[in-house]
Amino acid sequence: MDCRPTLSPLDDTHPVPAPVRALISGIVQAVRAGDDPAIRTLLERLAPVADTTALLLLRYRLGLDEESDDAGTHVRDGGAGAAPARAETGVS
Repeated sequence: MDCRPTLSPLDDTHPVPAPVRALISGIVQAVRAGDDPAIRTLLERLAPVADTTALLLLRYRLGLDEESDDAGTHVRDGGAGAAPARAETGVS
């Protein structure tokens, strides 16, 4: 059984509306800038209008241009309720 998603962020049969694409672009920019309040605000605006294709597009866009192989292993101190940084295991 194939468990891969049937939709892709580049699938033209399920286009993402321009306003949703704009929100996704804003989220990506805020993530790159480390702007936690903007990320939260934009995610709150995206949640009611996002479908599977929009979420896949967000995931795809966030995965572009990673700076290194260990990108995402360090998380900014976001205060109370922030996710802790992942521990480095040294396992490849």
